[in-house]
Amino acid sequence: MASGGMATVHLGRLVGPSGFSRTLAIKRLHSEHAKDPDFVAMFLDEARLAARIQHPNVVQTLDVFAEGNEVFLVMEYVRGVTLAQLLKREMARKGSMPIPVAVALLHDVLQGLQAAHEARDSRGEPLHIVHRDVSPQNIVVGADGRALVLDFGIAKAAGRTQQTREGELKGKLAYMAPEQLEGRAEQRTDVFAASVVLWEALTGRSLFRRDTEVETLMQVLAPTAQAPSTHNPGVDGPLDTVVMKGLAPAAADRHASARAMAAELAHFARATPHEVATWVEELAGDVLAEGAKRVAQVESATSPAPNPLGMSSTDTHTALTGDVGPPPRRSRLLALVGAYLVFVGVGIAVSVAARTATSTVEGAPGPSWQPVRPDVASGAPNTDAGTSPSPSTMTSGTAYVVGSASATAKARPSPSRPRPPPQARPVDLPDHL
Repeated sequence: MASGGMATVHLGRLVGPSGFSRTLAIKRLHSEHAKDPDFVAMFLDEARLAARIQHPNVVQTLDVFAEGNEVFLVMEYVRGVTLAQLLKREMARKGSMPIPVAVALLHDVLQGLQAAHEARDSRGEPLHIVHRDVSPQNIVVGADGRALVLDFGIAKAAGRTQQTREGELKGKLAYMAPEQLEGRAEQRTDVFAASVVLWEALTGRSLFRRDTEVETLMQVLAPTAQAPSTHNPGVDGPLDTVVMKGLAPAAADRHASARAMAAELAHFARATPHEVATWVEELAGDVLAEGAKRVAQVESATSPAPNPLGMSSTDTHTALTGDVGPPPRRSRLLALVGAYLVFVGVGIAVSVAARTATSTVEGAPGPSWQPVRPDVASGAPNTDAGTSPSPSTMTSGTAYVVGSASATAKARPSPSRPRPPPQARPVDLPDHL
């Protein structure tokens, strides 16, 4: 689907019993980075943080797991187009997008950012998340007309295991606030970046981006932005004021929060989700059609069996219990959820294991890498077709809990008469997040 300097995003499929399936986006850390503890820590931090943000304007993170020397992050699949693609096409066509559409999209983005800014850890403590990379590339506009924020890979937050080194700059220069360049990013830094995006959407121009990074840097350090109405007469004075306040060089002079700026935008005419969806279809219908074609290929390649493994299907939280011996000492039983990475370019479907954790023998040491358990993860049993588990790590008839909630189930010996399904226990994130 997409590839960047850190990871590649694939279209995937979660397949479960009784016809259950779900299309997903699977972010795969590049193999060279998967060997680097700093990159792995950054990847896991992204999962932990994003899993704490539950909002319709933020792409949901469902799970993160390691398999061999690879690390994967599982996210909801959004049928849509990035704002960067839409802006590029609109600039080539008319120059700027319709003002009500621009206002509606940035209103969505600001609400998603506010949800991130207010996210808390498992103890209810604020995480103080700052996205630090708000840009058209990290905003996706769904076919339903909804804008969502994605990619918290370089977000700043309390409790991150991977910290920015002194002198290290993270983010896109053309969307950075002056204080971010000085290493003092705060939540109003995201307001600045969102205001840059809104300015560009209203004018059809790049605000700070120049031919070289040095020239771009000089523009950010000494911003001299003109009001959007200078380039688009359709923008009225009050909207100019909202945008320019968000672009104030000093954070204290900006909107107090993403919510405050969203409230200001709410006073202006906004396109409805249906109107935004119509605009997206008109501008990028071919991209949506190609995406639908890929999803169809994934679905046809990974159609689940009606009732695999003889699993009961009395409800969505179905459990299977068979004859199992006691769990081996000093090891963990693995409940493996099947997901399929489909490499459409070469026509290969690769089955990947997605969920780790069940019971551990008391006192037995855990693995050096502990997978994250977002609250909304979906699961279904499967084993990696390319791996033959040894008797010391897997026993036949392990109990699996299947459904839309993240859960674990203890495997116990089965009596001659089947037991009722075990109770699912939600698994929370580590206390430090």
